[in-house]
Amino acid sequence: MDRISAVFILGIISLVMISSYIVYDTWIAEDDMAYEVLIFNDDTSVTNNTDSVLWLRAKVTDEEVSSTIPVQINENSWIDGEDGWYYYIESLEAKRNTVPFARAEKSLLPDAKHAPIGSFKVKVEAVEQGMLPRIPEDGREAFFLLKREKQGAERILL
Repeated sequence: MDRISAVFILGIISLVMISSYIVYDTWIAEDDMAYEVLIFNDDTSVTNNTDSVLWLRAKVTDEEVSSTIPVQINENSWIDGEDGWYYYIESLEAKRNTVPFARAEKSLLPDAKHAPIGSFKVKVEAVEQGMLPRIPEDGREAFFLLKREKQGAERILL
């Protein structure tokens, strides 16, 4: 009985180690399959690095920097949602770039010749069109539809 127990214990330990490796390799280690869904370019444009159609929104997140560096939003392509976010007016096809979101307006700085060139942080979020019940008119509607879908799903689960 002692040898049989030792074999069973060794077998169980082996299965736990193999299962741990599979879980780690599949869900935790992302080396082989990791890629950025959205790529934020130096000119503040965003690249859709997926095979899906996305709807985007963006906002300047560094309040301290944005208050000292005037940021000019490209409001021809990014509409103000009046909720702190700017929504891209059209869907972003796979492997495409948006129009640049914003730029620091150095000409509005006092003594622009001697003002330090700063930076600002931008947060970007995306919704996959396939997650929405219908095709929205713009990014603002896409995020509204997503919020409504999530609330409906929460009511079903409760």
